[in-house]
Amino acid sequence: MRAVSHSRTGHPTQTMQVAEDARTHLEDELLFCEECRLYFQESCPQHGPPTFVADSPVPERAPSRALLSLPEGLVVKERLQGGFGVWSTLPTLPRGCIFGPYEGKVAREHSDCTRYSWAVRDNGSYFFIDASDDSRSSWMKYVACASTEDEQNLTVFQYRGYIYYRVCQTISADTELLVWIGEEYGRTLGLHLGEHFKYEFGEKELLMKLFQELRLKTPSSPPVSHAPSSRTQYLCGDATASTLPLHKPGLPPPGGNTFPMLEGTQNLVGLGRAQSRYWTFFGFQGDAYGRILDKSKIICKLCGVRLSYSGNTTNLRQHLIYKHRCEYNQLVGTQTTTLDKGMVGMGDFGPSRTPIPGRTTRAVADFIVLDLMPVEVVEGEGFGQMLGVLDPSYKPPNAASLAHTVLKDMYTQVKQKIWELVQVLPQCSLSLDIWCHSSNLTYLTLTVHYVDDCFEPRTWVLSSHPIPEEPSTKSLVEALW
Repeated sequence: MRAVSHSRTGHPTQTMQVAEDARTHLEDELLFCEECRLYFQESCPQHGPPTFVADSPVPERAPSRALLSLPEGLVVKERLQGGFGVWSTLPTLPRGCIFGPYEGKVAREHSDCTRYSWAVRDNGSYFFIDASDDSRSSWMKYVACASTEDEQNLTVFQYRGYIYYRVCQTISADTELLVWIGEEYGRTLGLHLGEHFKYEFGEKELLMKLFQELRLKTPSSPPVSHAPSSRTQYLCGDATASTLPLHKPGLPPPGGNTFPMLEGTQNLVGLGRAQSRYWTFFGFQGDAYGRILDKSKIICKLCGVRLSYSGNTTNLRQHLIYKHRCEYNQLVGTQTTTLDKGMVGMGDFGPSRTPIPGRTTRAVADFIVLDLMPVEVVEGEGFGQMLGVLDPSYKPPNAASLAHTVLKDMYTQVKQKIWELVQVLPQCSLSLDIWCHSSNLTYLTLTVHYVDDCFEPRTWVLSSHPIPEEPSTKSLVEALW
């Protein structure tokens, strides 16, 4: 009875806080069934307990722990738009599978967070899990955010004080895992935006910015200035575009670009997964939060005209050719030729004066392959100084990361191309070579030789395998198999 009396006579705010904490604790114990579309505890009454996919075991603080923790059937590869992503090689990943927990360093302050951070609610307050340190995080840091709801196949949620990703759409082989932030995680952050906002924000930087602004605007705090501060910019990402200073027509915009963009066009919203160089001159009308209002209309930054957009760049290119030929020629003229020798170069370096990070990484990988350089060269002081001159903003991956992602992906692609080529050769010859890399490393290499349609001799290494220093016939046969 005293407990009931105390509850009734307590301060209303305190009573509401107790109720809110109790509700939050209950939600933290709930899981969601993608089939029933209902929440449950421990096990769904209709479909049983969910499947938690375990990470590959890796010692704590191990170098490249994040990459090595990948579960079987998942691979990390470089994305065309830069950075890394995670792909599935399994025939199918069913809905309801759960990955996690998201691992990293616990941070208490906003200033300690990076783009690899997630907020976790804990007894009415929040802390962050930051996965920027590869030795203290897992593969989940490489999962990219979807740019639209239609792209998503994962959703993020909090469970028992940890962050997890749940498969919300069946994932087939060779499909990238893309996480989307919707109402479920928004409620965790206390963003009660209403049902009509469900699955509308999506972008991680935008949602975390909203969360941060709400956290800063407490009743006891003075009004927060709208001017951006160093404290509020780390999570804003592209959402800070609306706060950038405007430039006048005909003047070079920030960053050294000489294209005469119209005043205010830097506030247009770009397509999250845009890869074509023509997007330099186009964008969508967005709202105050950076969300695209109408994806059927695209706006030219050079003249302001609205064009129909149907998912490709045909209209964009034609408009540039007929209306802005000078800028089009300048854009096309800045493109660098491809490294296409020996099927190693996998694309151009783009039109921008500042190289796209993903393409710079690819160029570094091509350099290693074409010149037969050790992968450790990327960690050398001289190599770092050279890259610092060419592109001061670029941070190259470490040797282990490059070997396990970009170089591995290049090897897989070229291997497939060579395999397809060898299968249709009318005639060829094979050779075996035994060679030593150092005093105690011996290898067996299988090579194919043929003459192409232009009567040029061609040679491709099919495989190389380590063998004993003094190999026997049996060990050679085993190496070939």
